[in-house]
Amino acid sequence: KGGNTGGMGAYSQRDHLLPFLPAADRDAAVEIVRQSVAALHTEGIEYRGILYGGFMLTAQGPKLVEFNARFGDPESINVLSLYEEGNFDELMFGVASGRVDPNLVRFRLRSTVLKYIVPPGYGDKPRAGGIVRLDEPAIEAEGVHVYFGSVEEVGPSAVQLGSGRGIALVGEASAIHEAGARVEAALTHVKGEFYVRRDIGTNEDLARRREHMRQILAPGAKPSPLPLSVAPAAA
Repeated sequence: KGGNTGGMGAYSQRDHLLPFLPAADRDAAVEIVRQSVAALHTEGIEYRGILYGGFMLTAQGPKLVEFNARFGDPESINVLSLYEEGNFDELMFGVASGRVDPNLVRFRLRSTVLKYIVPPGYGDKPRAGGIVRLDEPAIEAEGVHVYFGSVEEVGPSAVQLGSGRGIALVGEASAIHEAGARVEAALTHVKGEFYVRRDIGTNEDLARRREHMRQILAPGAKPSPLPLSVAPAAA
């Protein structure tokens, strides 16, 4: 409900799945991506790079909606925040050259929650230009990473929000609700006029998603399809 926005947040559990998404459906979506890349090869097109698949999960399994030749925003931020540091540049070079070393594909087993800070009115009539002040050391001390988007630095620990998504806060912990709580704690170190989806990653949010999934998979149920994003795949 509401205005048309970019993704306001995302989350994943420590096994890199979603609490309402069966592993078999995730695997089926990944296989669609793999077969699509293989089909390109049969046409003489050797695709190298990032391939982001957008799917709808239905009672008949995942259905492909679109591909994007880029990282997903915000989903990829959750994924890349868990990358084992040290060799990401080598990994990307391997993607570009078509020779990916499997030993470089390493991610921590942690749950994540991301919430975007956006200007008031974002999605309908965003009021750009607001100043947001944040204490980055205090945020990091909460176990939360900070990523800047549509902002302009205007002073020490201060940025001016643009009309789009401004600052992503990503918490990691053993469980999704714990990671979300860390983001909420980090938000106490952010001052200014802005909007954040407080519900993302809460136990209530997860329960609502699980019930929606139950309805999708139940015989005779007719809920709307549930959007599903597959982690960016390096082809």
